Amino acid sequence: MVKTFFTIGIFFALTPFSKKPTKLERFYSILVFIVCNIGTIVTLNFRKSLYMRLRPLQATLWLFSDLTRYGHLVHIFVVLTWFKRKNWFKLVKNMQKIGTPVRGKHDLGIFVLAHFGFLAIMGLMLYGCFGALGAECLKLYQVENYEFYSQFFYMLFACFVLKLVLRRYNLQKRKLLETKFDMIRLRNVKNDLITLRATLDVFNDVFGAVILWNILYISAKSLIYLDNITKQELAFKKAGPGVNNNLFYCIQCGIMTIFWGSIVTIVILSQRILAQFDDILKVLDGINLNSKKLDNTTTNMKKIIQDVKNNRPKITASRFFQINKLLLFKIVNTFITFFLVLVQFDTK
Repeated sequence: MVKTFFTIGIFFALTPFSKKPTKLERFYSILVFIVCNIGTIVTLNFRKSLYMRLRPLQATLWLFSDLTRYGHLVHIFVVLTWFKRKNWFKLVKNMQKIGTPVRGKHDLGIFVLAHFGFLAIMGLMLYGCFGALGAECLKLYQVENYEFYSQFFYMLFACFVLKLVLRRYNLQKRKLLETKFDMIRLRNVKNDLITLRATLDVFNDVFGAVILWNILYISAKSLIYLDNITKQELAFKKAGPGVNNNLFYCIQCGIMTIFWGSIVTIVILSQRILAQFDDILKVLDGINLNSKKLDNTTTNMKKIIQDVKNNRPKITASRFFQINKLLLFKIVNTFITFFLVLVQFDTK
């Protein structure tokens, strides 16, 4: 699946071509970035009049969501595909060092189904947009759809990478459960666990900021969408009263489902990795107790356990905060607070 992601990412200039790209590859990446910048300028200029019609807090949320989406795009092109290009290949190399677990039966199906759902929502959005705004829809969504896909692509990619890492942690646990007390094999498992921790460090460098950008984006966007839905306002302020708002409300709910679904999936996978690591520590403690009855290798065993504990997995959003089950509660709490402030502010 990683090769599939890279193939699609290279086509859309979302992932690096190679460690040392050719001049043609550099030109293609720069060309796509320039086109995106031009399209963003055109879109913001078109939306300027729409922002003027909104209430100040609503306009701030709209502008913030547009800026975070653009920030995500700049981060991809400037940071990930240029300055951190080597980290991509380091991520793949680290996972290849460890024995490959059995491939998931439903990986390809999930990949196809996720893309089908995304394309269906984007198709409905374009259909509704053309019905509401006509040709002006091109000015509004000519680049935004590409930015949407880049966000969706990276969040889905992050989910699959974490799933691969989780399988490798599970593989290490199975190795420990299947083996008797064997120092050579235990050291191999320890080295694999250290490699997995290094792999997650690279994951944080590549996907951490992407996750952060998307959390900020969908939080602002969800506030906008829920505010529109609860107040039954027009989805397009410039459109006429005959616009089918119910269609747009469904589209907005679909967009929230895709983004929040990916964030929740990342949190669940991160939590499962931590739980798998705790299970590995329990197995090692059990082996340590048994080793005391067999020989005098307790000191070596304690050193292995300590080395493993020092390499506890840590998944962060650009090192701002750790991604675990507590993150969801913090997001929900903050989101509800901002939504209540938005409702009260507009009421006044």
